[in-house]
Amino acid sequence: MINVRDLDTELGFWAVFYGLIGVSWLLLIAMAVEDFSSVSTLVEALCVSTQTTSAWELTGMWGLMMLAMMLPTFRAHAAVHADIRRKSRWPSHTLVLVIGFSMVWLVLVPAGAFAQYHLSQTGIIDPSGRATSLVGNGCVLLLAGAYQFSHLKRACMTQCASPMHYFFKYWRDHHLGALHMGIHLGVLCVGCCWALMALAFVGGTMNILWMAVLTAMMIMDKRYYFNDQFSQFLGRTLVLAGGLILLLALSLEVSV
Repeated sequence: MINVRDLDTELGFWAVFYGLIGVSWLLLIAMAVEDFSSVSTLVEALCVSTQTTSAWELTGMWGLMMLAMMLPTFRAHAAVHADIRRKSRWPSHTLVLVIGFSMVWLVLVPAGAFAQYHLSQTGIIDPSGRATSLVGNGCVLLLAGAYQFSHLKRACMTQCASPMHYFFKYWRDHHLGALHMGIHLGVLCVGCCWALMALAFVGGTMNILWMAVLTAMMIMDKRYYFNDQFSQFLGRTLVLAGGLILLLALSLEVSV
């Protein structure tokens, strides 16, 4: 039986968890929208963000993107861990678990931000973070689609897509144990999702709507992975899209 104090603590934890996600998305939207007078202007602003940004500004945006996109995919693990720890002040342990998970993705933020900055300087991607070459877009789509069927993806997703299975196998007590599990889950999540994250360069890393689509794709990929239907459908769709874009690029080159 849960007393009122435990319930208040639980609600407080989830308020912080969802609040962090919500604030991250709101800040990303605020960065994208400087001024709008109509719905069409708002959509345009969301799809094409700031045209000139420094490497440090990109680092901040990438940090917000990581939190906004990856924390929702971790919700199931946090909930299961919370249920397991319910009898012994679980919120602090679960909070450490979430911190460990977030640390892994945040470590990748500078690399992603500075890579985007230098690629944009060379013209490989445009100011919105979208690859300027049809061949580049096609290759990224093919890579992401093929990775859905790889042994590494399956090895990582087998651990990452089933929170209960993971905690039965790798459970560690105390705050240090929660931090260790969070970091381990973060590494597994990178192994699961890096190829889908790479699709940001197809739709634009500064495209808020595209980031929301990718977030939904990663959530569904984890949730329905063992069903195989969604994951395989997603992989085939990406491979098909990549192949069509490469054929289009080849046909345009031949016609020229």
